[in-house]
Amino acid sequence: MLGECSNLFYDIVLQTNISDYWVWRHDTVGGYSVRGAYKVLTTMEALNVYAASDLIWHIHVPLKVSVLAWRLWRNRLPTKDNLAARNIIPQNS
Repeated sequence: MLGECSNLFYDIVLQTNISDYWVWRHDTVGGYSVRGAYKVLTTMEALNVYAASDLIWHIHVPLKVSVLAWRLWRNRLPTKDNLAARNIIPQNS
C-alpha cells in the first residue's frame, strides 16, 4: 500500500513559489457552487456509472452532500411527485 501511494506522487514536483489551489473543472471562472454541481448532475446525458461515482463520492465532498447528489442522480429525493408516484402519499395531496 505504501508503494501505491508513493507511485501516485512519483512525477509531482513541488514548487515553493507557487500556491496550490483546487479547480472545479466544470466552471473554472466562477468556481464550485451547489447550483453548478446540481446543473452538472442534472444535465448529464449518458454518463458512465464510474465517472458519476467518482464525482459524487469524492473524498473532499462532505458525506451529506454526496448522499444528496446520489439521491438526486437516482431520482430518489422525497419530492411530492416521487412520493406520490411510489404511493407513499395520495396522488391528489
